[in-house]
Formats: sequence, structure tokens, C-alpha cells
Amino acid sequence: MPLIKLNATQGLTGTLPAVSGANLTNIDAGKVLQVVGSTFNTATDMVSSTYADISSSSLSITPSSSSNKILVFYSLQFRLRSDSASTGNGFIRILRGTTEITETKNEMLTSKRSPAPMIISHLDSPSTTSAVTYKAQQKMTLGSQIVINDGGVDSYITLMEISA
Repeated sequence: MPLIKLNATQGLTGTLPAVSGANLTNIDAGKVLQVVGSTFNTATDMVSSTYADISSSSLSITPSSSSNKILVFYSLQFRLRSDSASTGNGFIRILRGTTEITETKNEMLTSKRSPAPMIISHLDSPSTTSAVTYKAQQKMTLGSQIVINDGGVDSYITLMEISA
């Protein structure tokens, strides 16, 4: 007979066995408290050598405690186009408000390849209970163009509040 039984309408029932020397403080830490997500598929051509916003890539979440963390997850579908070179380089960064929280480089060695996913994740500590907005930006460093969602493919944003 199980020591813990899950009852879908009432939650957990039963008893936990005694564990010698176990410290069960903060057992709620690490729980996912809320999840918000968004999908966008507007093609965005970027040719800037300075950071510019990726269309529709922003999403907000309101943490329930200032000590909680936000797991930021982007899955961006991009194509690096390089009309005159065989290599294209660019950078994508994620901002919380106006603060950069992570940056990553993308590179393609042949031009006009099929859209490829770029997965970016970051565990952020916004230290607030006010709404927090995250967004993605991109810039070119070599080549002629980055296209996000080229061909109508979808990109995704997911924000998860994690208890401290």
C-alpha cells in the first residue's frame, strides 16, 4: 500500500515516512507557480548593426513574491541571409524592461538556409512584485539580413514563475 496517495479533487493524502536527519524546510522552493506564454509568427527582417526589437516578442508576468525567480524561455525561428558572403553572424539578446539579462550569438555558414530554431533560456531574479516585461532584440554583425519567422513559422515565448 502506498504511503502517499494522490486524490485529484483533494490533493495529497497519507503520511510521509520518517527520515532520519532529513531537513524538510523550504520544500516549496522550486515549484512552478504560474506560466504565461505567447506565440508569434510575423516575419521580421532585421538589417541593423545595432540592437532592434523583434516584432511581437514581448511578454509580461507579475511575480507573487520579490524573492521568486522567472524562467525565461524563447524559441525563435530565424534565417540568416547573406547575399554576398558565405557566413552570416548576428546576436540576439533578452531584456527585462531595459536591462539586458542574456545575449547569444547566432551564425550560419551558408546563405538562405531553412529557418532554424534558436533556443534561449535564462533564470532571472527580477526582485519585484510588479509586472515585468521581457522582450527579444537582434542585430547583424556580418551578412546582410536576419529574418525571424521567415516563411510564416512560429516562435514562442514562455515565462514561468519559480518559488524561491
